[in-house]
Amino acid sequence: MSACCSKRRRKKPLLAKRLPLRAAVSFYYAQSTGGKREFRNKDASPGFRSRIPAPRSYSYAHVYVDGLLQSPLTYRLRTGRLRFVSPTIPTAGANITIEFITIYPQTKPSSRPRKKKASSPPKPKRRPKKPCCCCCKKRKRITKR
Repeated sequence: MSACCSKRRRKKPLLAKRLPLRAAVSFYYAQSTGGKREFRNKDASPGFRSRIPAPRSYSYAHVYVDGLLQSPLTYRLRTGRLRFVSPTIPTAGANITIEFITIYPQTKPSSRPRKKKASSPPKPKRRPKKPCCCCCKKRKRITKR
């Protein structure tokens, strides 16, 4: 392909307009007493209105013990209950925090109903474009045969 043929502009594909996501974050706070493997809603730290929601109601959950992120393999989350399945359990006085992140689906911005356009006459057919150089002419001749 010659350099002049590359000058032709190609149409860029239309990209979908991205809308911002809505998200909500909630927390569960508890303090370990030592020797305890399972924590329930009633074990939450007083002064915080925290609970463990149903798994279907949140998108992501992160468990922290004394500020250290725990692997999902070390715990199980169910409605109202956190259970550590690893051989080690939180020591006495360890702070347990669960972060629940809920991402809501995108919603289109409200818009007014569009008015229908009056029908317009059909558009005339366009003439084929002339080749930009001799190499394009040769290519067209070859394709016509």
